[in-house]
Amino acid sequence: MAAETQPPKDDAALAPELALTDVAKVLQQYHHQQLVMHMVGPAVSLVVHVIVLTAISVMAVSSARKEEVKYEIKIEEVKIKEIEPEVEKEMQEVKELQTTETTTTSVQAPEISVPDAPAETVAEAGPAGGGGLDDGPPTGGVGGLGGGGFDDIASVVDVRLGTSSIKLPGYYAGRSASGRATSVKKYGGTPGGQKAVERAMGYLVKKQNENGSWGSNSPAHTGLALLVFLAHGETPLSEKYGSTVQKGMQWLANEMVAKKNLGQNAYGHGIATYALAEAYGMTKIPFLRNAMETGIDTIIKGQGGHGGFFYSYGKAGQWDLSVSGWQFQALKSAYVAGATNPGLKEAITKCVKFLKNDAFKNARFGYQSAGTGGNMTGVGTVGLQLLGEGDCREAREALATISTERLAAYKAVHDAPKTWEEKAGGFIYGWYYDTQAMFNKGGKMWRAWQNEFEPTLNATQNSDGSWSTGKQGHTADPILCTTWCALQLEVYYRYLPTFDIGK
Repeated sequence: MAAETQPPKDDAALAPELALTDVAKVLQQYHHQQLVMHMVGPAVSLVVHVIVLTAISVMAVSSARKEEVKYEIKIEEVKIKEIEPEVEKEMQEVKELQTTETTTTSVQAPEISVPDAPAETVAEAGPAGGGGLDDGPPTGGVGGLGGGGFDDIASVVDVRLGTSSIKLPGYYAGRSASGRATSVKKYGGTPGGQKAVERAMGYLVKKQNENGSWGSNSPAHTGLALLVFLAHGETPLSEKYGSTVQKGMQWLANEMVAKKNLGQNAYGHGIATYALAEAYGMTKIPFLRNAMETGIDTIIKGQGGHGGFFYSYGKAGQWDLSVSGWQFQALKSAYVAGATNPGLKEAITKCVKFLKNDAFKNARFGYQSAGTGGNMTGVGTVGLQLLGEGDCREAREALATISTERLAAYKAVHDAPKTWEEKAGGFIYGWYYDTQAMFNKGGKMWRAWQNEFEPTLNATQNSDGSWSTGKQGHTADPILCTTWCALQLEVYYRYLPTFDIGK
């Protein structure tokens, strides 16, 4: 505004001022251009760097995303086959009885058939010239196994009583001290019945021969006695009965491997194989496996075409259910213990067909012909239960017969214990099987049976721990009679789970 109020100057006077002004403007423009030039470089550089960094980031993210795409997670529905209710129940029962407590295994006992009236002994029922369980001591020497026999079992097991233990596998875990107590209480047993078992074992210890056998070096007596101790969970390492069990196993295994067929009309061989299978299943001693599979091989080869068995494993088409019963038990126990004999599964399948097609009629199983009843009804029923067919029609109908006819006979002795020797001789062999059959059935049938059988056995045991009858033949033998009674009282925890061989 001040410049506008000053008086105009003449051109000559203004010339120097204008010149100076033009120079200042030129310098100002120059500095401005220089400033712009100096600023543009960094700015452009900054922009370029930003663009480059952005591109790198985009590429990195893109690359990371590409890597992620390489991995995929697939979730597919897998179809799982449901466990059948009866199998699940059985597995649960076994699981409940499993325990880490130390003990030994138990086995089921063998029997010899004696129909109700008149009482039959095996010897009486056998073919001309044939004997029963006790047709004399086995011929031939015992002998060892030749290069690695069972004679040195002590070194194999390293028996130091009370300092070691064998833990029972799952199938046998119920035979431990806690397992026994749980099962006895669960299924209605009594402390008195278990004390009777202890007294029976004390009697059997005293009756054992020096060489480890029982009876007249009898495989049947030895197998049955050994089964009583195994059922109670006793092994070679048991503190109280370890030596008894060890000697019994040693003698029986040596006999089996040396002779391969322990004879006694197939009774002794079946019973001995049964005991060896239970012993191996409980302890896993290698020599026992050899003896077990030797015995099973003889049984498989001795099976008749119909699926049953006859005296001395004869193949003439005849069969005897009393003889067959011990072979059924031996086959089942060996299968559970892990025997690898060729044809074992097929032999078991043939046994089931035989029981259904040949031995059963009118709600009863027969001795040497279908449906004649007596002691054999329990044998056939237990055979089907053992081999996975306990719920078939034949087994159900036979159970009804046992729960009426057979139970009535036990009740009669229960009501009058003094009649034991008079009446028990014709029934005791079959009662052993009947008790197993009723226990496997369970429910009301078992409770009714349990109310009669245990009080009867408790009341009729002799003061030395044995049981005996006044009859002639095998049922009068105190060792055999004692084993059949003790094994009944051990039914609560010794019985192996049933199973379907097809599955």
